[in-house]
Amino acid sequence: MLCRKCGKRLKEGENFCNVCGYYNNPDIEGFEIEEPQNNDLFDEEKEEDDDYLDEDYEEEREEDDVQLNLINNTNIDIRNNDQGKKLGNFQEERFREAFIGEDYKWVIRRPINIYALLLSWIYFIYRKMYIIGTLGLILTGIIIRLFPNDLIYYIPAVMIISGLTFNWIYRLYIHIRISIIKKKNYGTDDFNIEEICKEKGGVNIIVTLVIFALFLIIMIFTYYSFHLNFENRKFWQENSENKANCESMTKYSNRLLSEKNINGELDEAVCQVRVTNTTKSYDVYFKLKDNNEYKYIYFKDNKTSVEIVGANANLKELQNKNRNNTISREEKELLTQINKIKSDYEDIVDEAEKEDVLIKKRKNKSEKLNYIIIKDDILR
Repeated sequence: MLCRKCGKRLKEGENFCNVCGYYNNPDIEGFEIEEPQNNDLFDEEKEEDDDYLDEDYEEEREEDDVQLNLINNTNIDIRNNDQGKKLGNFQEERFREAFIGEDYKWVIRRPINIYALLLSWIYFIYRKMYIIGTLGLILTGIIIRLFPNDLIYYIPAVMIISGLTFNWIYRLYIHIRISIIKKKNYGTDDFNIEEICKEKGGVNIIVTLVIFALFLIIMIFTYYSFHLNFENRKFWQENSENKANCESMTKYSNRLLSEKNINGELDEAVCQVRVTNTTKSYDVYFKLKDNNEYKYIYFKDNKTSVEIVGANANLKELQNKNRNNTISREEKELLTQINKIKSDYEDIVDEAEKEDVLIKKRKNKSEKLNYIIIKDDILR
């Protein structure tokens, strides 16, 4: 029997060629040439004739050469016929099975890959398709960073597409990889190529975990560095500017108290920022204590000046007149105005406290607009 690949004569019962290493499976039908039987070679009567032995040996060598040439000349025919195709397909199937590993039948026969459906890009990396998996994670990072509201559509779409297309993409990837392996290892026997496929294929859980961990770290770092920090910087910058302006307006308003000879001891003040599309203005409310009674004064920012409302009014006196129906029309309007200032003052205090609570809980990303200014900050 001769080797189907290189034509080397094999010993009886020998299936592996000791020249090219090819496995000649006796169960597979293929091109096979039996060794020529030369009974004269084993004829005991002619063993003593050295000349005859030499001549018989030369004839055997010539016959082997003829058979080897016949194999070489008919190699193309073997590859082109059905048996040659079956043999080639069988070899390719062995390479694919070695490359895929234990999930061979799952990948080859199933139209949907449940693992790719659940893990999407991570499963690509797990199956050593590092480029596709990494690019997919980068795309996911971009979506998370720039279009977070679209994640509800992006994630299900990626899962479905991965599950439906993974096996097809993986089979194409395997075909390319095996072709490269065979090209790089030209002349190597099929057994060694199969071992190389096992080494290059399969899965890699360590690299998968490392890449996924790096992805998570980068996403967290990116989120805090570019999103939260940006929002915090913007918020605290606006907050600092507003607070500084509120304090300066409050100190200026406090100087007006002494200039206008307005009686009362300073207790505290509040400041509210009024925001328009192009400008900001600051309204300051003072709480003064005068003869054990509190009175409220409103300093309205009119851009070029500050209007003082409720400076000389005695709230308790006006309330008594109103109860006794002895209040004049002007005094009643003043009482209504002072009650409005007091109500606004209390509303600003409530809003400022709510904003402070939200800031501590890091839920407030908007601009802070209400401030409580204590006496020490005003007199400092």
